[in-house]
Amino acid sequence: MGIVNLRKYRLLLIIFIVISIILFSLYLGVENFRKFVDEKVIKKEVEENSSKSTYLLTGNKYNVIPTLDNIYTVQSGQLKSYDKYGIEKNSERVSISNPIFDSSDKYATISEKQSISFYLLEDGKVKWEKKVDTPIVGIKVNKNGYVAVMSENNIYKAVVTVFNNKGDKLFKTYVSDSYGMSASISNDNKYLVIGSVNYSKTIANSNIKIVSMEKAKTDPDGAIINEYNIGKLLIDIKIKDGGEVIGQFSNSITRFGILDKKEEEIYKLESNVEFVDINNNNNIALIEKKVENENNSKFYLKIINAYGKQVSIYDLDDKLPKEILCRNDTIGINMNNGINIYTENGWLKKKYKSSTTEIRDFNLSDSILTVIYRDKYEVIGI
Repeated sequence: MGIVNLRKYRLLLIIFIVISIILFSLYLGVENFRKFVDEKVIKKEVEENSSKSTYLLTGNKYNVIPTLDNIYTVQSGQLKSYDKYGIEKNSERVSISNPIFDSSDKYATISEKQSISFYLLEDGKVKWEKKVDTPIVGIKVNKNGYVAVMSENNIYKAVVTVFNNKGDKLFKTYVSDSYGMSASISNDNKYLVIGSVNYSKTIANSNIKIVSMEKAKTDPDGAIINEYNIGKLLIDIKIKDGGEVIGQFSNSITRFGILDKKEEEIYKLESNVEFVDINNNNNIALIEKKVENENNSKFYLKIINAYGKQVSIYDLDDKLPKEILCRNDTIGINMNNGINIYTENGWLKKKYKSSTTEIRDFNLSDSILTVIYRDKYEVIGI
């Protein structure tokens, strides 16, 4: 009797394992099945006002800044921080009313546009404040708290100054005859990439410089290890964790070599591409339109890697999304009446649904979603 029961147990276990493998394979490989499981079985959906963390606010996403474990708000020169459960941690004065910012992992950096001061934020408070010589037009931070500050002067069109997470100025480099558009510091702190655009000609010409940060500490002028000139309009630039430099242009996405002089267009941005964001750690997110018939179109989240190969695709239904936003390993899409959150590999993490009012804006980190309405914002753990 015991042997018979053992055989039945083994048979049931084998059946369970086989069914589990089949279901898991379907979840990974069949987009419609994955969507059904996410929405109907796992139920990764939360409603408006389901969070305990709802605050009155007048503003937009530029004064609600989520990091991995904290949320920062800036209003009338008052910087406040909250943990991911919405409990206030700290409050202090800053010289900012109209902020520009960037965040990565546990760090955020923030400045008043056209001012010369900026701050690094960590663990709910200002870690340090520093100044540069000329008005700030952009700012970037990597996951280790290294900051690239883009500013302008009358001699050079753009100046990029780099600081480490202790607030030490590492070096300064100049971009002549162009306007600074974007910068990216690799997460291993080895490279700085500067993208700029020259508008003085009939056709915009873009320039990409790759700087060795170690060399730049002693010889900024000799630290450029590669440079590219492209006859296209540069929109954004990003160094991926795998070491690839990705440039988003007005009509294409291109990969550039850091040490080797290699340039390859990996994706053509046709008219069916509605949104692009290259700012995930490894992949690139696009929202594309597909015409089903003369009366119906559908929209899809398509994720490709740094070599242009498709990683995942997700059906977003038939209404054009409002916005896409990528941070680290997370993708957020404003679906007009809600926010869909995915991993950068295309797995649905959370669906936030607005029940009564229109979503004005949103912001996110890998663990926190902030949904911004006209008179309040809501904090959702993801």
